[in-house]
Amino acid sequence: MKKNKDLEVGMSNRTGILVAPELAEELIEGVNRFSPEPNLDTSAAAAMRAKQVKEGIPLGSKGPADDPAMAALLDKLGSRLAFERTGVRLYEMLMQKRDASAGRAKPSTADLKHIRDEEFNHMQLLEQYIVDLGGDPTMVSPAADVGTTMTAGVLKVVADPRTTISQCLEAILAAELIDNDCWGVLISVAKQQGLDDAVSDFEEALLEEQEHLKNVRQWILSDASSEKG
Repeated sequence: MKKNKDLEVGMSNRTGILVAPELAEELIEGVNRFSPEPNLDTSAAAAMRAKQVKEGIPLGSKGPADDPAMAALLDKLGSRLAFERTGVRLYEMLMQKRDASAGRAKPSTADLKHIRDEEFNHMQLLEQYIVDLGGDPTMVSPAADVGTTMTAGVLKVVADPRTTISQCLEAILAAELIDNDCWGVLISVAKQQGLDDAVSDFEEALLEEQEHLKNVRQWILSDASSEKG
């Protein structure tokens, strides 16, 4: 394969082909020549998925509650607990990245610590309510299992040492958007159970989560504006 001496490729992206059309043609030619014919028949995989769907194997654990309404509440509590636990980890990792960087722009480490501490308080609040309602905070409920899977990608972005503060904030924004809406759902379920104290505590937590979302949005917009300048 011929080398293009005039081609300069950045270390962060060595996969693009449009910058070197001649080399791209050679690459495609090689793939067509030496690669076996692909098997595009996915019927076996589809049949296996259909079988598993029919078997109805659930995610997570249902917990000890016999009452369907209480079981639904404990499921939502477990989901929020898993999310808040992830939130603590996200902001803790972002604090470490901020400390290691030389930048002085928002958010500061103190800003991130404030949110991290509130996420931790929410986590403890949820743990206590799960115990008080006869649940087990160490159990992974179905909704908690789904929530943990959803946020796995966000954790990977923030934990990656190559990502910037700005890129991490955009990932965290996705988590904060989900978290805000799901706190609202939890409040509605708690109201249906007549748990006035829980509703009051959850509404206070939602106000703090709304502030988190507002701050993350402002930091992203501020960073975008500074890049334009």
